[in-house]
Amino acid sequence: EVKIDTRGASLLHQTGLPIMPMLSNAFKGEFTSTGLHRVLHNFTERTHFINQIVELCHQHHWVGINVDFEEINEPENEPLSDFIKYLSWELHKNGLYLTQDIITDDEDYDLHASAKYNDYVFCMAYEHSSTTQPGPVSSQQFITRSIDHVTDIVPEQKLILGLAAYGYDWTPKGDNNQAVDYQSALSTAADTGSPLTFDGDTYSLSFAYNDDRNTLHQV
Repeated sequence: EVKIDTRGASLLHQTGLPIMPMLSNAFKGEFTSTGLHRVLHNFTERTHFINQIVELCHQHHWVGINVDFEEINEPENEPLSDFIKYLSWELHKNGLYLTQDIITDDEDYDLHASAKYNDYVFCMAYEHSSTTQPGPVSSQQFITRSIDHVTDIVPEQKLILGLAAYGYDWTPKGDNNQAVDYQSALSTAADTGSPLTFDGDTYSLSFAYNDDRNTLHQV
């Protein structure tokens, strides 16, 4: 499925900014490995898929593709590495860029292959999420450790650090944890009269509040 904001794309083309869409295995807000597994393990499917990507880049005047595959659930990382390799060959043959998002401590990603075949690698140094206990999305210490680990393999000139400009709203049971954008978090803090706390150790903001059911939320 190709989703294009035609008005936004037109404006970007007018300004001359290069456009590099994201290729994701997310479906209805959730990452799924089912369709991705089929593409990674079937030579015909993979070849057809890669040719489609190249054709779309030419059709819409994109400069390349950013691959954001997450929660891959493969027992080995060779299928993903092979996909990246063959996609890289076809894109580069057509004068197009390939970039990839990687999670630093996830064994689904072969950093050596990522460094070899991608023009740039986006480091997603995200520490906490809606499925973890409450904590900073990206503490300064975690970012530093992540970068140190990645730059042992990926050349610095290829590395781009992803910034988590959002937060999470956790509840004790964890059944209603949600991602929140920065403005929404500030609005909730103001509406509930909850003071913001800046942690000088992790460089993170946080606050807590009780909802109408007296359930504690940590943001």
